[in-house]
Amino acid sequence: MQKIFYFIVEATFWILLVLSKFLLFLLLMFILNSLIELDVYVYIFFALAGLIYGIYFAEKIREKHGCSNYWSKIYNTSDIDGNKKSDEEKNL
Repeated sequence: MQKIFYFIVEATFWILLVLSKFLLFLLLMFILNSLIELDVYVYIFFALAGLIYGIYFAEKIREKHGCSNYWSKIYNTSDIDGNKKSDEEKNL
């Protein structure tokens, strides 16, 4: 049961990594479209490039750090509180 839960968490974070880069490419596509009129082929190119780059980025992060470890370091703020306490203790 624990392995299933771990797999679901890792898969969810992996999908978030893919979608972050995919949405970045879509945002760039809409910005370019507002400046100049783009063809449908350019839309398809940006969508595929964003998806491929997103998968590459997610796999690179998964192999190097692990998806859940990567996101936990981003969301972790307890180090900031710990540093403040140690700075206050140094002053005393």
